[in-house]
Amino acid sequence: MIMASNIAIERLSKDNYDCWKLQIEAILVKNDHWNFVTGAQPKPEVTGDEDNATAVAKWISDDQKAKADIILSIHPLELSQIKNCKTSHELWTKLQNIYESKGPARKATLLKQLLFTKMSDSKNMNEHINEFFMLVDKLKEMEIEIANDLLTILLLNSIPESYENFRIAIESRDELPSPETLKIKLIEEANARKNKEIPTFHDSQRALYTEKKKYEHYKQTESRQPDADGKRNRNNNHKFKLKCNYCGIFVHKASICRKKQENKNLMLNNNKSFKNNSAMIAETNETKLKVIFDTVLSCVDSQRNIFCLDSGATSHMCFNEHLFTEINPIDDTYVKLAVDKTVKAIAKGTVTFDVLVGNETKGITLQNVLYIPELKNNLISISKVTANNFTVKFQRNHASVINSKNETVLIAKREKGLYYVTAIVESVSIVKEIEQWHQKFGHLNEKDLKKLQAQNMVYGMNFKPNDTLTDCKVCIQGKQTATPFSKEPKTRSSQLLSVIHSDLCGPMRIESIGRSFYFATFIDDCSRFVHVYFLKSKDEVKSAFLEFKAYIENKLNCKIKTLRTDQGLEYVGPNFDHYLVKNGIKRERTCAYTPQMNGIAERENRTLVNMARCLLLQSGLPMKFWAEAINCAVFIRNRCPTRGLQDENQTPFQKLFGKKPTVKHFQTFGQKAFALNKQPQKGKFDARSTECIFIGYSDENRVYRLFDSQANKVITSRDVKFKNEFENTSNYE
Repeated sequence: MIMASNIAIERLSKDNYDCWKLQIEAILVKNDHWNFVTGAQPKPEVTGDEDNATAVAKWISDDQKAKADIILSIHPLELSQIKNCKTSHELWTKLQNIYESKGPARKATLLKQLLFTKMSDSKNMNEHINEFFMLVDKLKEMEIEIANDLLTILLLNSIPESYENFRIAIESRDELPSPETLKIKLIEEANARKNKEIPTFHDSQRALYTEKKKYEHYKQTESRQPDADGKRNRNNNHKFKLKCNYCGIFVHKASICRKKQENKNLMLNNNKSFKNNSAMIAETNETKLKVIFDTVLSCVDSQRNIFCLDSGATSHMCFNEHLFTEINPIDDTYVKLAVDKTVKAIAKGTVTFDVLVGNETKGITLQNVLYIPELKNNLISISKVTANNFTVKFQRNHASVINSKNETVLIAKREKGLYYVTAIVESVSIVKEIEQWHQKFGHLNEKDLKKLQAQNMVYGMNFKPNDTLTDCKVCIQGKQTATPFSKEPKTRSSQLLSVIHSDLCGPMRIESIGRSFYFATFIDDCSRFVHVYFLKSKDEVKSAFLEFKAYIENKLNCKIKTLRTDQGLEYVGPNFDHYLVKNGIKRERTCAYTPQMNGIAERENRTLVNMARCLLLQSGLPMKFWAEAINCAVFIRNRCPTRGLQDENQTPFQKLFGKKPTVKHFQTFGQKAFALNKQPQKGKFDARSTECIFIGYSDENRVYRLFDSQANKVITSRDVKFKNEFENTSNYE
């Protein structure tokens, strides 16, 4: 670092040219030397007269001062490249050529850095944003301008996975914010997260502790022990201004640290409790189970996905049924807790979840875990962990579980004596039946799901009437709230095809696998049955209507009487108007800029998009499958209850076709599927099925639409076996 007129700047190195350039330019301007560096003030021509000689000498002096300012601000390792430069302008030009290369390679490097820059969870948001926009500025200097929408998308893509909900909320807007607006919102979001309190455990509550012998170094020492002069510390506190080795504060030292003393007292009290309670044994007629606790389970608020490391527990224990991937009932087994309370373990099984270790995700599997609904905390038994050739290493701020390969597989943070780890639960295989139907029906709400079964509106649906849906992350992410449209009129068509509502949605940002950017819906006012058509451009709306008209009129043997649309140009044109008049179809258009008047179509499209978004989030499939998700959502919606029907105990399908639909064949969007290979040319030892992913239903009876990633195409099949898991979706990008 150098000083120039009491201003300090960092020396130029290979990593800080942009920052250095800005600072040294300011110093040169301040010293009236900038024009020499840029060449704006060239050296006077030598004429031989006295005034000219004075001017030349002054120019040389000022130029050398500018050159000296630059050289003194350069790191010695970089000086060899500019040692032969004679003037400040020559020196500056040489530095620009070295550090400001504008060739294709430099442009490609900067662009790649911008595209692939990724913020880690531990990084400061301000720092990340500054680095991001520094790359943008460098590209601008090379005459590469990036559109604001693309910059916004790149910035959203650069933030960590922990900001996924924030990213989805931004991307779900009708218009993306500008990069500057997004920058502000990101900083606000980061600050809000930073200000949130980490879960703590009150001093008055006892926590889960490891055995006393593992904490001998925490034995209580008298806080008022005489010092070397025979005086008590309490009278000499003002003398100690050293940094505390325990809490890091500079106003005292460790021997008088209040926080350390509180923790020691808490440890001492719990060690006494450990002696009294660690040997408790629970007995029943059916079985005996020895469980040693050095804990009081009421010490912490219930945390469904948080596990505590406990050296006293002889078994892993869990109260959250949804964390189990395998579970089996067991004979009555009672566990007696250290607070003289007995709880019942009703099942045993396997718990699987992910944890973060640094920036990596590690998979954790716990075997023979007791399922105890009455517990308030999930417990990992240290004795069980060490029995499986793992090592548990305790440190001041955390505990690490290390496998036989010396790899850290779990890190538990320490908070006032408690070591806890948070499970990342993406999905579990054991779910209530109502939750399976919730997923199969595109995340339909609980009320309508129960109505479908209770009113016997469909065939093939079966789940326990008392089952309830738990909080669904996909629903939270995929369904938004917005100002509602005005309520639809109570008068509804009593005849099929009396009124057809239509609306266009798009363009989508990503082309579908069928190369579409739009979809158009046609909704029968009487039955509320929805037909959808996928379009490559707006111009195809009219041909889609002609196709729909021919199909539905032939299917129902009646005519369309009214077409209700908005003022979109895709529905306007002399040829189209003439066609409607010729076929006796009345045309109704809403007022300009008043989409609420076309509320039925507007709401239906919004509902379809919300459902499709949930299907994509649930499956993890890329956005290019949006059309398949919309198509699947339409198929589901036509078999769901709707308040738009006069008889609310009917589905649109039954109203239109006069029979109840069956949903027994419903599957979960995006799950793995195996289609029977019926190709005649297959060999005797070739695989009998093709692995695909399920992406919807065909209009034909019980025919599934599947995506074959190997052939990169959509196929249809009736002979399909399904596996209740989702494929690695990177294969479908």
